[in-house]
Amino acid sequence: MANSHKDVGTIYLMLGMWSGFGGLNLSWIMRLELRRPGMWLPRSEVYNGIVTLHAIMMIFFFVMPVLIGGFGNWLLPIILGSIDMSFPRLNTFSF
Repeated sequence: MANSHKDVGTIYLMLGMWSGFGGLNLSWIMRLELRRPGMWLPRSEVYNGIVTLHAIMMIFFFVMPVLIGGFGNWLLPIILGSIDMSFPRLNTFSF
């Protein structure tokens, strides 16, 4: 279990990094399919599902955890000049 705000922020940043790589791989699949339609994916429904999954991964598992969870936990206490978050136990259980 994480003990400080920096540990929790690091966990959020790692989640964002791995989700960003997953979203990047999905975008590569989309680009390959657009280059030669029908060669990589059997049906158009699969392509639509990949587009939707890419959007959900990039927004909810990359952008929001990195900006709100990662940088919020790392920078907010430093900017405010505090030692830790206001409710450190609640912050620890937030992830």
